[in-house]
Amino acid sequence: MDAYEWPREKVSFLLGRLQKTAVDEVDMFGDPIVPAAGAAASSSAAAAAAAMDDDEVMWEYKAEPDDDDVKGPFNSMQMAEKQGNDELGAKCVARKVGSGSSFNPAARIDFDLYC
Repeated sequence: MDAYEWPREKVSFLLGRLQKTAVDEVDMFGDPIVPAAGAAASSSAAAAAAAMDDDEVMWEYKAEPDDDDVKGPFNSMQMAEKQGNDELGAKCVARKVGSGSSFNPAARIDFDLYC
């Protein structure tokens, strides 16, 4: 049966089921979500973000997804340099400071877009 032959109710049901299962299980790249480092790191990151200029994007990263040591904040230019010099390892994960979101693989982030 082709999707064009399905009744509207079936399409709505399947779409709703897809949205419920796909929202929090993977990030936008399809990788598993790495939980945030903790409340203490989030509050310090939020304080650092508030102190920075609004138009400059700041980043923090961890060398390993399971690592508790969050390094940063660094601006986009510094992160692009680290990425270009291979200072960020293959398992390195990064996120915007103060976002409170999950860490994403640094290899998949194009820091030059934010410079």
